[in-house]
Amino acid sequence: MNIPLSGIIPPLVTPLLDDDVLDVEGLQRLIEHLIAGGVHALFVLGTTGESQSLSYKLRVEMIKNTCRIAKGRLPVLVCISDTSIVESVNLACLAEPMPSFPLLPTTLRQVSPN
Repeated sequence: MNIPLSGIIPPLVTPLLDDDVLDVEGLQRLIEHLIAGGVHALFVLGTTGESQSLSYKLRVEMIKNTCRIAKGRLPVLVCISDTSIVESVNLACLAEPMPSFPLLPTTLRQVSPN
């Protein structure tokens, strides 16, 4: 998908059934509701601040399921930020089989052990 990004691009919350269990049905309802409402793209693992608190497994599930549910109907933007460069690169590598989504690396705030 090679189109300029503009319009409404909401950050999605990650619906959970348990600490490390994605609510896939809830995610589908959320995405269909947003698409029906006229959004122009979806933004996962982004500015809701939750991505670094989710397991890598759960982030991968969120990316794959969001792309599967969106079915190419609109762009899916993915935040690949992590405190580990290795995990950021691993998330970016998911783009290879799904070239339709832009990756959004961001700098992280200093993590304090307090």
